[in-house]
Amino acid sequence: MKSRRRPYLTPLTSPSQPPSISTSPPQVAIVSFNSYYTFFF
Repeated sequence: MKSRRRPYLTPLTSPSQPPSISTSPPQVAIVSFNSYYTFFF
């Protein structure tokens, strides 16, 4: 039950997630900026 309780916490500590964000920080920033820009304009 404990393992089933933190399924959303696994990706955070998973080694597959950090590298993905570290290898593509500009893309994430662009996406967030684009969504922010589109939301305001």
